[in-house]
Order: sequence, then structure tokens, then C-alpha cells
Amino acid sequence: MLLDIGADYNKCNNDGVSPVMSACSEGHTEIVRILLDIGVDYDKCDSDGWSPVNIACSKGHTEIVRMLLDIGADYNKCNNDGWSPVMSCL
Repeated sequence: MLLDIGADYNKCNNDGVSPVMSACSEGHTEIVRILLDIGVDYDKCDSDGWSPVNIACSKGHTEIVRMLLDIGADYNKCNNDGWSPVMSCL
């Protein structure tokens, strides 16, 4: 409903966390799918350099990781501590 009335789906909180990052973190697969379908910035990082794919990997949300990779998310992007998505899975 919020998207239907024009909510900004790329707006971030004070830590740079966007709606797609929150959905990736919590494992909300359908919300991630909706956001990807409407053109969310799926490579945008928070203030610590965590991208949506990095977050999804760290939480073990494999279906979300697959969706992000299928759409072209940068799987080599590291956070501010040098952790890549692959390293986050370990």
C-alpha cells in the first residue's frame, strides 16, 4: 500500500539502511521481490558498507541471495571491514 501511494523505496534511515536491506536482513523474500521489481537500488550500501547481497548472505537467506545475483547485484563488493558476501556466509 505504501508503494502504491508513492513511498520512497530507496530512502534510508540515519545508518544508511534502506527498505531492501531490512527486508534482506529479515528474510522477507516477497518484499525483496516486490522492491526489485519496481527498481530499488540493490547495490546501495549502508554507512558500514553492507550491501543487500552482503546482508542476505550473512543471514543465510539463500533465496534472496539468488534473486539479488539474478538481477545483477555486485557480489564482489566488500563492506568497510573488507568482508565480501562470500566471507559473510562463513
